[in-house]
Amino acid sequence: MDRGFLEDKEKKQKKLRQNEEKDLILPIKDNEKCQYCDSLRLDMEIQKNFNQNICYDCKFSRLHLITKTTAMKDFLLTDEELAKLPFLPRPNPRSGIWRDMQLYDIEQVKAKAIERFGSLDEVKKEKNRRIITVFDRKKKKVREKVKDLRKKTLVDTKMTTPKHIHDFIDQKNGQAKCECGMTIDFENMLSDDD
Repeated sequence: MDRGFLEDKEKKQKKLRQNEEKDLILPIKDNEKCQYCDSLRLDMEIQKNFNQNICYDCKFSRLHLITKTTAMKDFLLTDEELAKLPFLPRPNPRSGIWRDMQLYDIEQVKAKAIERFGSLDEVKKEKNRRIITVFDRKKKKVREKVKDLRKKTLVDTKMTTPKHIHDFIDQKNGQAKCECGMTIDFENMLSDDD
């Protein structure tokens, strides 16, 4: 605060940059320079976190950062593998109470994925294989649900239809007939004398 007024964010950032900038060494050629444009004004945050000499101007055009979630999803890296890589912490833009975002240099993430899988094509093949596996699991689960539903409906129909007991009423000429239409042949073993 300066005399009761709040400072602009830009002024604060400018002061922080001035505090963090390294002093120049004479002769000038002995100073660290931007790896892209040979500027002497290096971004110290990038240098400290990623160990890369990049100036403020090239930071936005040349350095590509991705979130941890994107790195895990697109390059199939695990938490343990990403923990070994340097990252830039930033407040989460969606909610201030959520955990800070972790931004990774995409080139370092690609290098780690190539180290693990051999090439980026292998990463794509593995992603496709995982998608197919998930699809097969879902398909199997749906089939099991359909099978269970069929069993339940069969049980319901069996329970609702009453059990039929054959009652053979018409007994003529050695044949007996039930109401349902079933006929059986029989022989009368009893004699008429008894």
